Amino acid sequence: MPRESSAVSALLSLLTHRYARSRSQRTTIQLVKAYRIQRIKGGMKFTCTHCEHNVTTLDFDIKAGNLRTQAATAINAHATQAHHTPMIISPSDSQLRSWR
Repeated sequence: MPRESSAVSALLSLLTHRYARSRSQRTTIQLVKAYRIQRIKGGMKFTCTHCEHNVTTLDFDIKAGNLRTQAATAINAHATQAHHTPMIISPSDSQLRSWR
């Protein structure tokens, strides 16, 4: 019985070591929103997470579409141009685009 338990221990040790090594060698991509949102009187304020640049829903015209969408698009464009951050597209957005 002691031989079996030592063999099991050795196997578990080997697997644990390989798992830990494979996890440390993985490439991870961290996507972070390019902006923070806060309520302001009469609308919403979108602030860049990398600098103090901001836009508000009050800066846009309702005739051009949803105000929050316009503000988010503007702050994402700023983050892409000024900070070279990739634009995040949600899976549902990409699915909708493929159906068009």
